[in-house]
Amino acid sequence: MQARAKPRKPRTHAYRKVLDFRKRRVRGLWQRNGRFYANLTVTDQLGRKSSQWVALEATTLDEAKSDYARLRTERDADRLRPIGLSPKLADYIGSTDLKAPAQPSRPSDLRHAG
Repeated sequence: MQARAKPRKPRTHAYRKVLDFRKRRVRGLWQRNGRFYANLTVTDQLGRKSSQWVALEATTLDEAKSDYARLRTERDADRLRPIGLSPKLADYIGSTDLKAPAQPSRPSDLRHAG
């Protein structure tokens, strides 16, 4: 088999494994576009487990490690905030009592109402 003529370019928007200063893999941490991400296994209300990507606020490796440790501790103590899809606007509107105002909002509409 013949070697490639051009070397392969790295994918710019892909998740890359995080390595420490000794070039060893840091478990659970990933980097993409300059941000750190944690890959956590979380359980929803029905008991189903799924893998979730969580963006970390850290800018350095040490901060990312501490954020990841905090997330794992919160997950183990069932204090982790919900991760994933947020409710749709239609679900929110259906759950609240939103009604149109009874009075017209402009004085010119008062002449036409009634």
